[in-house]
Order: sequence, then structure tokens, then C-alpha cells
Amino acid sequence: MNVKLAEKPFYSIMGEGSLSGTPMTFVRFSGCDILCQWCDTKYAQDPAYGEDWEFEKLIHVLSEISYCKYIVLTGGEPLLKPELVKQFCLQMGMYGKKVLVETSGTKDISVISNLTNVTIDCDIKPPSAMAKKEFLMKNLKYLRRKNYLKAAIASNSDYEWFKQFYLDNRNAIKCDIYLQPVVCPSTGYQLKELAENILEDKLPFKLGFQLHKLIWGFERSR
Repeated sequence: MNVKLAEKPFYSIMGEGSLSGTPMTFVRFSGCDILCQWCDTKYAQDPAYGEDWEFEKLIHVLSEISYCKYIVLTGGEPLLKPELVKQFCLQMGMYGKKVLVETSGTKDISVISNLTNVTIDCDIKPPSAMAKKEFLMKNLKYLRRKNYLKAAIASNSDYEWFKQFYLDNRNAIKCDIYLQPVVCPSTGYQLKELAENILEDKLPFKLGFQLHKLIWGFERSR
């Protein structure tokens, strides 16, 4: 069994969500079907881009990394291959590794939601993202407290849209929520503006930021 990776596994700092600041090994899958406007890894959208890895070789390489207990599955969209992702997480668990799975929220997360070594970073795409697929609402019931929802906000209208989403679904949301500004000069939406919106509304949102962009900008494999 092979898996297509957009780049070789690399060691960096997780820049988002509840594990922000944690050194991790990143595994970037090729292929995504939602094609967000603000995607910062567009090269990984093409399912044919990158290099084929034997699944067993990938597991072996990652299991030998003794200095890092966290593995990030990112993309692309890893859950285009749900059974492969499940097997990957199970194998990593056998080697004592914890896995953070980054997903767009448009794919069923139930296949990995009960795995004890897995944390799910589940996106919700506001209107400005122009995503080709909609958020899968049933995912809310599979998000445990150790997981989190995340949205990249590009404008006040994005923020208001997400706020209404939260108010409509707050009884179903059991995990933390991170809002972060889109890191793109053309949006004009700033971290300070998002922070002030969160404070004004007094809703249980946490302010996030892409820490890796602050450190390395748009450098690849970071």
C-alpha cells in the first residue's frame, strides 16, 4: 500500500490550535477537494503531486524518530483516505506516538474519533474561503473535549457568520474553538480586530494565530 506525500516528512513547530508551540513531525498528504481561496499549501491540492511512499516505510521512518512523540497528518485533506489514516494512527499508537489530524471538516471524522492517541483539528470554512464542500454537521457529535474547532477569519462578515454558526449549534459543541486571522495582506483583517471582536461578544472563543508564519513566513516545510 502506497501513500502520496506532497513533501518529505519534516520537523517543525505546530503553529495553530491547542498544541501551538509544540515541536512535531509533519506528514503532508497530497490531494484536496475543497480548494479554499486562502489555502497556503496549494501545491498539495493535486492528488498526483509529490512522491509515493510505501506505507510500511513511512511507519518505520516515523517510528525511528525518538526525539518527537507528536506526528501531524496534514494536507491536502488526509481524510480523503479514511481507512489509511485510521491504520496510520493505530500503528503510530503502537510506537507510543500521538497523532494530530488536521482536516477541513468536510469529511466524516468518526473513523478516528475514538482513537485514544488522536487529536482532531477540525476546520470550519467561513464564506470568504470559497470552499467547494460544506462542513459536515454530524462531525460536531464526534468532537471530544481533547479536539478543537478552528476557523480562519478574513473579515468582520466572516466573524459574524461564525458567531451565528456557534449560536445556532452551541449545545452540540463540546470542544474548544479557535479563531485566527487569515495571514494575507489583501484581507486587511488584523489580529487586533479579531481579538476585540472576541472580547466584545464574550463568547467562548480562543484567539489563535499561525505562529509558524510569524517565524518563517510562507517558507515551505515549515
